[in-house]
Amino acid sequence: MAQPGRVLPLEGRPLSLSERARVALGGEGVSVAASTHPGIHASRRVVEEIVARGEVIYGISTGFGKLADVHIPPEKCEELQVNLVRSHSCGIGRQLSGPEVSAMMLIRANVLTLGYSGIRLEGIELLVALPSHGCGPMGPERGRDGSR
Repeated sequence: MAQPGRVLPLEGRPLSLSERARVALGGEGVSVAASTHPGIHASRRVVEEIVARGEVIYGISTGFGKLADVHIPPEKCEELQVNLVRSHSCGIGRQLSGPEVSAMMLIRANVLTLGYSGIRLEGIELLVALPSHGCGPMGPERGRDGSR
């Protein structure tokens, strides 16, 4: 768990190896810098407007990969996103250590603070809160698509 008082604010800037190590090894907590909130909120509004207008946008109102030309009706868009997470929730190989998984979560959260994904701020905050409390997903060495 992170030591009280030490917090690394994520701003989307490159993180040094020492910063990654301090967080991954539990010596430092993480927060989402307030300066990133406007961009995150603006990106989320774009996604919500697209869904409200019923526009066809890859991965938001369509399937993925070979199903990219399959339109998903608005009432099924939330189910689509849940199913995407489920489809990526498996893997094989040795289980990565807690610090390895924490480092990956840190890097992903940092990129999300750039505000280009459409994720809600609460999603990023949850992603950074889990390792700070000694929690996180199991991380297999190889993802469901065979990647490392």
